[in-house]
Amino acid sequence: MVIKRLLQINLLVSIIIAITFIFAPGPTLAIYGISGGESLHVITQYFGTTHVAFSVLLWLALRVDDSRFLLYIMTSFFFGDLTGTIVLLIAQLR
Repeated sequence: MVIKRLLQINLLVSIIIAITFIFAPGPTLAIYGISGGESLHVITQYFGTTHVAFSVLLWLALRVDDSRFLLYIMTSFFFGDLTGTIVLLIAQLR
C-alpha cells in the first residue's frame, strides 16, 4: 500500500531528525548555516522531542489496518509538511 510506504518513510525521517536534533543540536544547526548559543540548542532539542512524538504516532498508526484512518494520518502529515515548506520558502525569499 502506497500510504503505508509513505508513512514508513516519514517515520524514518522523523527518527533521524529526532536523534540529530536532541543529541547533536550544534552540528545539526551548522548544516543549515545556523550558529547560536545554549538557548538555541535547547529550543532545537525541544523541537527534536516533537519528532519523537511524531515517530511514536506513526509507529502506532502503521499497526492499524483501517485504511481510512491511515488516510487521515497521511493527510494530517501532508498539510503539516506543506505548511513547513511554505514557511521555509518564505524565509528563503527574504
